[in-house]
Amino acid sequence: MISVLVFFFVMTNLWLKCYTRHGESVVLENFEGKTLSEAKELAKKHDFRFEVIDSVWYANKKPGVITNQEPKANSPVKKYRTVYLTISKFKAEEVSLPLFGESSYNYSSYSRKLGRKDIHTTIKDKIFDPRQANNSIVHFFYKGKKITDKDIKEGFKASKGDTLQFIVTERTSNSVSIPNLVCIPFSEAEFMLSGSRLSVGEISEDGTVTNSANAYVWKQMPAYRRNRIVQIGTQVDLYLTQEIPDGCQ
Repeated sequence: MISVLVFFFVMTNLWLKCYTRHGESVVLENFEGKTLSEAKELAKKHDFRFEVIDSVWYANKKPGVITNQEPKANSPVKKYRTVYLTISKFKAEEVSLPLFGESSYNYSSYSRKLGRKDIHTTIKDKIFDPRQANNSIVHFFYKGKKITDKDIKEGFKASKGDTLQFIVTERTSNSVSIPNLVCIPFSEAEFMLSGSRLSVGEISEDGTVTNSANAYVWKQMPAYRRNRIVQIGTQVDLYLTQEIPDGCQ
C-alpha cells in the first residue's frame, strides 16, 4: 500500500511539472519598434502568442509597429505565453477643433487647447488692427484652405499631428507712411525721417553744394506718393542741391 501511494505521489508530481512546465521559463524579447510579422518570426522558437489590445496614432513613430508590450521585455515568462500588444496606427485620428469663445480668440490660449489634441500651430502672418486685442485670431489655414469661425461652429475636424497656420492681429504696425522730403533743408529732412522711424540712406550732392546742412532735397528714393507705406527702418536716399529747387514754395 505504501509503495502504491509513493508511486502515485511521484507520478502526480511529474505530471504537474510537465503540465505547468514548472521551472521552465525564458526571457521575453523586446518586440517594441517591430512589426507584428517580425515579432511573430522572433517568437516562433518559444511559441508565444500575440493579442493586439489597442492601436494608437503617434506623430513620431512609424505606423504599424509595436509601441508597447505586456509583459515587458526581459521579463521571465513560460513558453506559450500570450503577449499583449499596442500597435501604432497607419492613419491619424481626426479631432473636432474647439469652438472660439470670448477668450479663445487669443492665439496663445487657443494654441494650448489645440496642443492638448495633438494639433500643432504656427503664425503665418500678422495684420495691423488697433480695434482688436493683440494676438487675436483672424482666421487660419489648414492644408492651404482658409478656415473661418463659421467652419469651426459647423464642426471642422483636423488630423492629429497636422499644423494649422494662423493669421493674428497686432496693435503696432511694422509699416509707416513715407514723408515728402523734397524742397526742405537736409537738416529738417533728417529730423522728419527720424520721427517716422526711417533712416537716411545714401546722400548725393550735386556740384552746387557747399554746406550740406543748409542744402535742399530735390529728389528722394523711395519717392513720395500719397498713402505709400514702407517698412520701419527703411533707408531713404537723398539728393541735395544748395539752392531751393525750382517749383518749391
